[in-house]
Amino acid sequence: MTPDRLPVLLLAALFLAASASAQRTEFQRRKFDRSRFERPAAAVRPDLPDPAPEPAFPAPAPAAPSPAEPAFPPPAASPSTESAPAETAAEDASAGAPPAAAGSNSWGSSWTPRPPAVDPALQALIDAPHFDGLPTKISKDPRDHEELLALQKQTGACLFLYFKNPYVTSESGLCGWYEKHVAGDMGWRKAMRYYLQMEITLPGKKDAQELAALYRVTKTPALLVVQPGSTRPGRLWPFEKNPGEGMKVKEMDAILQELKAASTPAYAELF
Repeated sequence: MTPDRLPVLLLAALFLAASASAQRTEFQRRKFDRSRFERPAAAVRPDLPDPAPEPAFPAPAPAAPSPAEPAFPPPAASPSTESAPAETAAEDASAGAPPAAAGSNSWGSSWTPRPPAVDPALQALIDAPHFDGLPTKISKDPRDHEELLALQKQTGACLFLYFKNPYVTSESGLCGWYEKHVAGDMGWRKAMRYYLQMEITLPGKKDAQELAALYRVTKTPALLVVQPGSTRPGRLWPFEKNPGEGMKVKEMDAILQELKAASTPAYAELF
């Protein structure tokens, strides 16, 4: 090869190398054709109706009709159930609970307690009380209540309780009437010789309020007779309505009869 042909060969080699490089670049930039891998679209047939849209939730199947149940009349009330309130009221009345009569005053009417069930030794004292050992002084300290109940078991005597409230105008007047026309009467004072006596002034302190709650005293004057061994006292009401004139004090004989009825049978012939 002659030296004058060498440059021509070098130029030809460079041209061929540049052409190959351009072809590689064009091949690398060509995008990948995915059309040959896609499925052909389904042919649409105009002679078929459009499918109905599916509901979001399938409708439940209708339940099979159940046979009609026979209607039964409501059960008739039992005779024992209907008579229960009346029997309960009668039992409460015999047990010494004040009757809930319509129109009765909130102080409560007179009622007699049921004789308590006690042991034979105490019953013997109840039948023949020992009145000689009774204190003549009226106790006015609520803390003496337990001591007086203990004396009942030793003597068989009844306990007389008088609750008053001089700080309430509507009650203090009746309390004054009782103290003047009943407690001051000679016949009443003779009868009280056979009773353990206690006088409580309300509202008082805690001990007085506890006694009032124990005996369910809500208004005064409250006159109670507690038999030995009993937790349900008899209640006296020494007043009555006088037509056209308001309240008045009952006759002393009637008050003493109520006092005897609330006490044990041993008091029947004492006064």
